[in-house]
Amino acid sequence: MLIRKNFNIRIVPVSIIEINDLVKKYKKKKDTSNEYKLSIKNLVIERGKIFGLLGPNGSGKSTLIKLVLDLIFPDAGLITIFGISNKLKESRNFVGYLPENFSFPHDYSFEQAAYYFGIMNKYSKKEVISELSKLYVELELTSILGKRVKELSKGMIQNLGLVNALVGQKKLLILDEPFNGFDPIQKRRVMKYLSKQNEDNNLTILFTSHILSDVEVFCNQVALIKNGEILNVTSKKNVFNDYGTIENYYFKYFDITGETSINNNPSTTGNHPEFI
Repeated sequence: MLIRKNFNIRIVPVSIIEINDLVKKYKKKKDTSNEYKLSIKNLVIERGKIFGLLGPNGSGKSTLIKLVLDLIFPDAGLITIFGISNKLKESRNFVGYLPENFSFPHDYSFEQAAYYFGIMNKYSKKEVISELSKLYVELELTSILGKRVKELSKGMIQNLGLVNALVGQKKLLILDEPFNGFDPIQKRRVMKYLSKQNEDNNLTILFTSHILSDVEVFCNQVALIKNGEILNVTSKKNVFNDYGTIENYYFKYFDITGETSINNNPSTTGNHPEFI
């Protein structure tokens, strides 16, 4: 078990992430003439949930994640992680993060890059090596060890980012479009591994995705976000009961252009896949 030096983990509360009266004003890169606002009155992500955040491009998903991680700063509101303010570094000591886009030193080998970032996070060398060795086997990555980062495919880079997010005694994973670049076999392998960590260790996962079938298979709770506002939060079980599929649920709230739909009446048609 990796334990960050000089830090004693708190008892993990029921509410892993709690957001209240959050406001962030921002401008989109392709529309700098207009100001947009993310505004979330209340959002709670409970311990042990795999929480899927869904919405069109530009809806505020990545902005919300950056606010939670204190990478950008709100204009108003409060965010807590593990019951303490996200402004405190302590709140993020047991959080793993996989951004949508990231980079590693190109001349490093896969394992050198993974080791480097483990040490950067202030874990002991011996424990980093031990933890990485287990992850390489469990995620079936031994065949790409020794390859330079510049030689890696998009899927391999995603695996490197995921390994970096997993190293340590993580209680919360925040994953922004985590399955991009994976082939179907890699994706299923990673989903199974994360689902097992969720079951065995009560790992909480917040993730975003545009792939509705991934959300349908992987998550147990979902939220819809549009123009910086949360439209709906519900369990996957309720989605299946009321709408039949995640896709039906999504398009009851968004029409084909991505605009909010007027017709939000439930539909009970459709089939859904089994849990992993």
